[in-house]
Amino acid sequence: MPPTSTPRWEIKDDGKNVKLTLFNMPEGAIPGDFQVAIEDDVLVMKTKAPKPPAEQEGAPGSNISFHIRLLVPKGYDKENVRAELQLRALVVTIPKVNPAFTKEVAIDGK
Repeated sequence: MPPTSTPRWEIKDDGKNVKLTLFNMPEGAIPGDFQVAIEDDVLVMKTKAPKPPAEQEGAPGSNISFHIRLLVPKGYDKENVRAELQLRALVVTIPKVNPAFTKEVAIDGK
C-alpha cells in the first residue's frame, strides 16, 4: 500500500471528498501551467509544456515537470472533480458519490 503523504504530496479523506495536494509548486505558477483531467477512470495531473528559457523567471525550481496518473475507483464523482492552486500547492478534490455509511457497533461481553 503506498503512503498517504510525503514531503511533496498528501492524500486526505474527509468522508465526503478525497483531496490530493501537490506541494512546492513554483512561486510564479499560475493555473494555466498545469492540466488536470479525467480520462475514463484515470485522474491525470501534469504540467503543460515548459516555458522557453527566455520566459522563465530564473528562480530555482521554476521549471518543474510532472505527469501523474491515478486510478479513480467506483464510488467517486468524476464529473465534479475540482482543482485549484493555493499558496504554492495544487489541490485536487474528488467528491464521493455516496459517502460511506458508518455505524459503530457495540461489542457485548459474555
